[in-house]
Amino acid sequence: MLTHEINVSVPSQMRPFSDAVAKLDQAVDALATLPDSLQDRLFVAYDENLSRIESEGLPEEMAADLERIRQRLSTKSGPSPIRATLSEMTDEEAREIATLVMALARAVLQESYRRRYQPR
Repeated sequence: MLTHEINVSVPSQMRPFSDAVAKLDQAVDALATLPDSLQDRLFVAYDENLSRIESEGLPEEMAADLERIRQRLSTKSGPSPIRATLSEMTDEEAREIATLVMALARAVLQESYRRRYQPR
């Protein structure tokens, strides 16, 4: 899997948002490039990236979108609710969630550009 390392000095108050941008980029990379089933790629995207995003660092609407994705990925109970949910998920349901992840990644990236380049 390709990963993108970006070493940029970020003010501490921007760190959670900057981390979210990077984690969402890595989640999209996992969804797009891993050779596994979409359900397995969603698990990797969640386990290695989406689960590690601090929603408090996101704008309210984007935090709500992230929470909806997390809820859709954990409808089953047990020692590994995500794995249990994904094991019973249809390909169509998995595509819907992958689409939500992609849309969130685009929105966060657009917000990142806006914050960086739009004069205040």
